[in-house]
Amino acid sequence: MRTRPGLIFLLSGWIFFSPSAYGDAGEPCPVILNFHDVKPNSGHYGLTPEYFEKIVVTIKENNREIISFMDYYSFVLTRNARRNKAVVFTFDDGHPSVLNSVIPILDRHRSGATFFIYTDRYAEKSTFYVRLSKLPLKYEIGSHSLSHGDLVVALREDPARYYRELFLSRKKLEYNTGRKINTFAWPYGHYEAPMKESVFQAGYEFQLAAGILHRQKITNRICGRFTVKRETKIPEILRMINPESWE
Repeated sequence: MRTRPGLIFLLSGWIFFSPSAYGDAGEPCPVILNFHDVKPNSGHYGLTPEYFEKIVVTIKENNREIISFMDYYSFVLTRNARRNKAVVFTFDDGHPSVLNSVIPILDRHRSGATFFIYTDRYAEKSTFYVRLSKLPLKYEIGSHSLSHGDLVVALREDPARYYRELFLSRKKLEYNTGRKINTFAWPYGHYEAPMKESVFQAGYEFQLAAGILHRQKITNRICGRFTVKRETKIPEILRMINPESWE
């Protein structure tokens, strides 16, 4: 990708990864379900705690394991057969309900997840970040940018801000949680193809978008997700978690 204004001052802090480090090229991306808020009256992208737990129970009854994205990747690296039954749960935006509702439900069912936070939502060292920092490692923390703005627009209008959205959100999350941040989720789930390399250059190992990106491989380090909304019914959830039904 061509260097743009605003890029040079960030390069010294960036990390570069070798694609050869990412396992067998034949490994598919996992089935990934994407959620947002989980509380009563939480809007179009929200679920009630009762319905969310019903989804968890249904998936577990279908002999699937609910885990974070990086736990799935660890199964790929170790050739662990559990990867074949894994469903990755992700939650965008960093709603307080991930701590108050989601984690108690997932704990009851011995499950994990990845939480994508946009960092402008909370002050440095806020109570929210303190609580995140104390979560067990089965709960992965990922970046959802600084502001949750449309990064396609940001790159076109203000390239320096675009690169800050990628780089500084990772650094802020690492500072506030004490964890290495490996995964980035695109705000609104979309990007333009030339943009994906800048995410890796900003120090992330993987990135997640919207849609299934059918037949995508884990070595490409970008995977798609199915978004679960208020109106998403259990039969549709079952189709999502069974790749043979995607054709």
